[in-house]
Amino acid sequence: MRHRRQRLLPKVRTPVPGPRSKALIKQLRETECAEVTFFSESFPVVWQRGQGCLIQDADRNWYLDFAASFGALPLGHCWPAIVRTIRRQAGKLVHGMGDVHPSQAKIAAARELLKRLPLEDGRVIFASTGAEAVEIALKTALLATGRKGLLAFEGAYHGMTLGALRATWRKEFREPFVESPARFATYGEVDEVERALATGDYGAVLFEPIQGRGGIRVPPSGWDKQLRALCDRHGALLIADEVFCGMGRTGRWFDCDCAHVYCVGKALGGGLPLSACVGGVETMAAWGESTGEARHTSTFLGHPLACTIALTVFNEIERLHLLERASTLGDAMRKELESMPGAKAVRGKGLMIGVEIEGGAERGWKVVVDCLQKGLILIQAGAGDVIEITPPLILQDSQAEAGLAILRRALAASP
Repeated sequence: MRHRRQRLLPKVRTPVPGPRSKALIKQLRETECAEVTFFSESFPVVWQRGQGCLIQDADRNWYLDFAASFGALPLGHCWPAIVRTIRRQAGKLVHGMGDVHPSQAKIAAARELLKRLPLEDGRVIFASTGAEAVEIALKTALLATGRKGLLAFEGAYHGMTLGALRATWRKEFREPFVESPARFATYGEVDEVERALATGDYGAVLFEPIQGRGGIRVPPSGWDKQLRALCDRHGALLIADEVFCGMGRTGRWFDCDCAHVYCVGKALGGGLPLSACVGGVETMAAWGESTGEARHTSTFLGHPLACTIALTVFNEIERLHLLERASTLGDAMRKELESMPGAKAVRGKGLMIGVEIEGGAERGWKVVVDCLQKGLILIQAGAGDVIEITPPLILQDSQAEAGLAILRRALAASP
């Protein structure tokens, strides 16, 4: 997987952030809504170039990206096959009319996605973001069951649009936008779910097979199958939000194999906005047949450029055996992380790893900043006390070693 002239390791040349980043951040503060991007003396840096698992900032410092841009880049930045696909498709067809005149790319992407999902006979609705895929899934549940009740789980994150916000656990995200949130049960348990479904008020149970933003929380083995049995018994739909953990990150194409409906995104588009809600043919039949006006559509539905890149993502993950790679490298990284100072717990599957650290959110932030200074990009999860590690699936052994060495020093140095 190594390519000639490709940089593999980080190199920091200036203070972080450097003078060019600081100047550009000043421009951003004069133009962007102040709520969007957090600024401090030590954060952030401004990106200008990506290459594999590395990012170059405006001051020409190179960083290892252990976040894969929120998990959206299974093949890293500017992967050659992705670049070739963009150039080729951009010369043929960039935009389409997804629900009127479909593109060949949309049709091919739907077929390839269905081959990899654990559904006997599925149907796809494409979208642009993970949150939109969740919105479509919630609409599907309402159409299929006639019930408005929604059951989600403590710690959940499903997006920032109004419907998805109902099922997002953190109050600071929901308020003041949502007046009637979902009912939240304890993640990984079934008793509360059974009691709620027994009321007959709930049409959907929405869950993450592994909670991402909630702190890389892994439920007990078989929990998803217990949820499916309860949903079948009480006439509800089980919706698996695999936006983060799907598309190979855990060492499997999808971590759950028993949901009625799947939400897919992030890595699906290889860096371009593409998502999908996919359900069994009987479940999706609740939408009915189009009479000329789709009841859920969007301008960029089945975007030809993004769908063509999805085909490349499928092919490259299989060509490079990245499912196996995610599993074996993830096991090795978790073993190394367990020996680090201040690591209370290490959890995850494949290359979706969380390190719960001593000292809470304040120390978590200090570790993230210290790592950035040394050339490693990380983010916090959970209550801020979890360091999230979700690198591109193409991560090299030498890069994993370099990144973990930076993290080890930061954990040892941070009081």
